[in-house]
Amino acid sequence: MDAAAPVADVDGRVAVEVDVADGGLIVFVDDGRLSGLEYWTVGDTPAEFPPPETIRPTG
Repeated sequence: MDAAAPVADVDGRVAVEVDVADGGLIVFVDDGRLSGLEYWTVGDTPAEFPPPETIRPTG
């Protein structure tokens, strides 16, 4: 872990889910630092990460 990296104002563990075409992203944060990223799809395995303009918050 890079101690110089910025820390988000988040306490504890947080998971945020967003929609992308044919699937979604789940971003995991532990104590303000990115701890995981899950990219899932209901279609074929994607060749690349989805473009930012296709990412939409859920709910």
